[in-house]
Amino acid sequence: MMTVQKPGRSVQDVGTPPWFLKVVSDAFGPIVLDVAASDRYHACEAYLTEADDALSLPNWYAPGGMIWCNPPYGRIAPWVEIAARCPTPVAVLVPAAVGSNWWAAHVHGKAAVFFLRPRLTFLGHDTPFPKDLALLVYGTGIGAGYRLARVTPNGIGVEGSEGALS
Repeated sequence: MMTVQKPGRSVQDVGTPPWFLKVVSDAFGPIVLDVAASDRYHACEAYLTEADDALSLPNWYAPGGMIWCNPPYGRIAPWVEIAARCPTPVAVLVPAAVGSNWWAAHVHGKAAVFFLRPRLTFLGHDTPFPKDLALLVYGTGIGAGYRLARVTPNGIGVEGSEGALS
């Protein structure tokens, strides 16, 4: 029998490691707006919290840079739906749920997808997140497609290609 999933019953307010945010900024451009932040954890000075309700906006805008989104993993679909249609480049960190409906509708063929190795350890946690993660990058001109990436504080190295992105 398959284990029953319990979306939203895990900790939903976690911080992305600052070194990872720097690697993303170095590779794809400065992060100037965090749309799924909290007062405790945010990627940059301009951020939207749950009270600001980023999902109520038809689009997100961040002139001069990139939008960061590490959404609550209990409800990912609306976040990637907006990211996929956003006029500003967006980077989204999500579980690599390639069999999900939201992935098929809003990721496949629409984003540059970097499957991350090794697993990330979020702020406030001692062990890596227990599932594989993917960095989705929309609107940067990289092009949609799948890549396996080794991420370290020194950059994003795409396996099977020469060098790193940063």
